[in-house]
Amino acid sequence: MRRTVVVGAIGALLAIGGVVAIVTTPASFGWTAYTPLTDQESSPGIVLMDRTDVAATSVAVIGLMLLAGAGGYALGRRRNRPGASPSHGADR
Repeated sequence: MRRTVVVGAIGALLAIGGVVAIVTTPASFGWTAYTPLTDQESSPGIVLMDRTDVAATSVAVIGLMLLAGAGGYALGRRRNRPGASPSHGADR
């Protein structure tokens, strides 16, 4: 039980930390209001997420997976306790 709570707490902290990192990271793109001086494209492509955004998203996803796993494990353990009454429909 204690291990499940610790894993769930770590997962919640990682998820919250990842979301906060995503939200507080300033956008690194912008628009210009002038015509380029040459016909060459000045940027090699469109980058929607930089390394910081990818890392923050990964941390948030790992935290959510840990939180979901701990919650599922806790629910499964609660329903399969020895001596617990069977759930509705289990005896049919």
